[in-house]
Amino acid sequence: KKIDMQQREHACETQYKQILSDYLANGLDEELVREIEHKYIRRERDEYILDPAVYLPTGLVIGMPLPSKLNITINKLISELRSIVKVATVPSDKLHITLINKTHFQHSSGELSYFNCDDIHKAYEKIKEYKPCQIKICFNGILVTKSGKIWICGYPENGNFFYLRHILTKDGGWFASSDTAHLKIGHTVEKVKGSYEKALQDFIKDNQNLFLGTFKFNQLRSTYCVEIPLI
Repeated sequence: KKIDMQQREHACETQYKQILSDYLANGLDEELVREIEHKYIRRERDEYILDPAVYLPTGLVIGMPLPSKLNITINKLISELRSIVKVATVPSDKLHITLINKTHFQHSSGELSYFNCDDIHKAYEKIKEYKPCQIKICFNGILVTKSGKIWICGYPENGNFFYLRHILTKDGGWFASSDTAHLKIGHTVEKVKGSYEKALQDFIKDNQNLFLGTFKFNQLRSTYCVEIPLI
């Protein structure tokens, strides 16, 4: 268990570094940014709105809502970003860190399927013997993926996050769309160019090690069902 958790923590950190390095070296992928914009973002006057399919959890998450202190810091970052680039943001009460997915808007074909009461019961049966299993995450740094997703980097600290992910995905069916514990706050709306592109890259460089705090989470949540207590 200990070795496995160390491997997962290393994979998480490595994926963040690869995404950041790729973005700083190559910028945004215009085709990917346009694809998401076309399918999942609409404009209402001067505001850009994300389709709920992009942010409503299909599986189990932590947060939703996040601790108020973390939300305040994220809102400040979003305000700074909006002075540089057009951004469609996740509603603050829907911000979360995904533990597992049932389906995913970019990884699943056909209609999205969300956790139901049977799924909640099955998940609880899998994890109840491991309680208490409070999750602790350090949030440190912000990055942009080549498709324009804006992430806060989360680093689980006590092993419980990755261990719960492991026991909930090992039998198939549910899955994790990445190796990380990231917190997606929004999407860029279009590929930025010229001085705006440099300003966005400078912003990411300046905040790649920004410490947002360490927080403890005592329950798992889903979009339409009851929460699962972890303590």
